[in-house]
Amino acid sequence: SLKMDKKDACAITYFGDGGTSEGDFHAALNFAAVMEAPVIFFCRNNGWTISTPTSEQFRSDGAVIRGQAYGMRSIRVDGNDALAV
Repeated sequence: SLKMDKKDACAITYFGDGGTSEGDFHAALNFAAVMEAPVIFFCRNNGWTISTPTSEQFRSDGAVIRGQAYGMRSIRVDGNDALAV
């Protein structure tokens, strides 16, 4: 909607690292990438995906690689660094 209305704005979605194992997460990334939608996906990684340690849930290096797989610019920042966020 923002892109179609030619608005200088973006949407942001905030979710935990456990959500990245859901199909809806991948559908959202794919849709946003294909449509080149102005959206920021903000993943809070606390080291636990629901009740499983992240190290046992992901084969890769966390969630950032998943955005890159869809051709999206993806970065990892320290959430305790307000300027980096």
